[in-house]
Amino acid sequence: MVPKRFLDQIDIYDRDIYESIDLTLFNLAVGIVERNRTRFTTFPNSKGVARIINLLEWQSHAYHEYLDGEGIFVDQVVHIALHQAVDELSGGRHPESALLAEAYASASDLYLLGKLSQAGVECDFVVETLESLGSYYEMYADGDNAMSRLLEQLLIDPYQTMVDVAHYLMQFCQPLLYSCSLPEVMDEIQRLETDLFYPLVHHYNTTNWILTIRSQYPQWYPDPGAVDKIKKRLGTSETHFLGCVREVVMGLHEEK
Repeated sequence: MVPKRFLDQIDIYDRDIYESIDLTLFNLAVGIVERNRTRFTTFPNSKGVARIINLLEWQSHAYHEYLDGEGIFVDQVVHIALHQAVDELSGGRHPESALLAEAYASASDLYLLGKLSQAGVECDFVVETLESLGSYYEMYADGDNAMSRLLEQLLIDPYQTMVDVAHYLMQFCQPLLYSCSLPEVMDEIQRLETDLFYPLVHHYNTTNWILTIRSQYPQWYPDPGAVDKIKKRLGTSETHFLGCVREVVMGLHEEK
């Protein structure tokens, strides 16, 4: 295990690929991670230990991540940054705020996949993401062409696909945050099971989200409205979405 380091002290793998397509979100993500002084503990020779530790030890406001290997991939930087950004924008400290942050952070890999595909870029991230999506769509999709429909939608509009997926994941997982509600929401869950995005519930291991959030927020209390407000802002347009992320980089949201 290597002592904690900051983002500018570790390699960002494939950053040249994303810089070549002038991806605004990547630059903003780096700004957020650096602004929050996020620390990274690396395990140079690990084959998944850091991923396990992240699941067990992760806390949204700790700004500390564990990495397998000596560096970090761009999609990981974006995931971490969006998690921090949405958490800050919505005020945090609420189970549904944590869920919204996780939904957008996770769905961001579809945004990256779409942007890279539109630019005609082939790289390990594209191949590995498509393979993972393919395996889950083969197991859980309702219909043989579901994966093709997802990719078609993604190529047309990566941003809107990310938003639609994030909001679907939120809709699916939100009732499950509160264990006592399960019998009451089974009809809704089974209805959502027929959606095009349902395999992504498994792709993203959403059970881990639910269990982690439950443990961090054992007592439910009403959302003061910040979550819905930020959800609407993030989903208005790509320009608004990037503007929200930019607010976090610049600290403007703290003045509102």
